[in-house]
Amino acid sequence: MKLSTKIGLLCVVAMTLINQFADLPFLSGLLAGIGICLLIMGMLPQKSVDALKNWKRAILHRA
Repeated sequence: MKLSTKIGLLCVVAMTLINQFADLPFLSGLLAGIGICLLIMGMLPQKSVDALKNWKRAILHRA
């Protein structure tokens, strides 16, 4: 399992625990968004992840 998948799963679990025991909508929404993005990144093949990273670098280099 890729590291991004593990971290994404951890974020989703943390979001679930926060929803269960506290009422912090901003933090739970932030963890849900990050967790889902990392889970998707972890399921992609390495070629696609490298293409996304190169695209991100190109966008940030222009800015």
